[in-house]
Amino acid sequence: MKNFRTYQMALELAGAVRGLTLKGEVRDQIERAALSVVLNLAEGSGRKGKDRLQFFRIAMGSLKEVQACLDVIKSPLGEMADRIAGSLYRLIKNPGPGF
Repeated sequence: MKNFRTYQMALELAGAVRGLTLKGEVRDQIERAALSVVLNLAEGSGRKGKDRLQFFRIAMGSLKEVQACLDVIKSPLGEMADRIAGSLYRLIKNPGPGF
C-alpha cells in the first residue's frame, strides 16, 4: 500500500479530518466517510476486474460525502479532497491490471 498514491492521500485526509474540532453528527459522519474512502481503496486494490471498479466507485461516493461535509463546515481541507477526487477519478477510468 506504500506505493498506492491515492490510498496514501486518503490516509492523510482521514488523519486531518480526525484532527478537526467538530462535535456531534457532523464529526461522526465525516470521520466515517473518510475512513470508508481509505478502506474501499484498500479492499479494491486487492481485487480484479469489476470488483475493483466497484470498490473504487464506492470510495468516490464516500469522498463526495467528505467533500460535502467539508463544504458545510467551510474547511480548507477541501483542496486536499479535490486532489484525491482527481486521482480516484483516474483510477475509475483506468482501474489497472486484471481489467
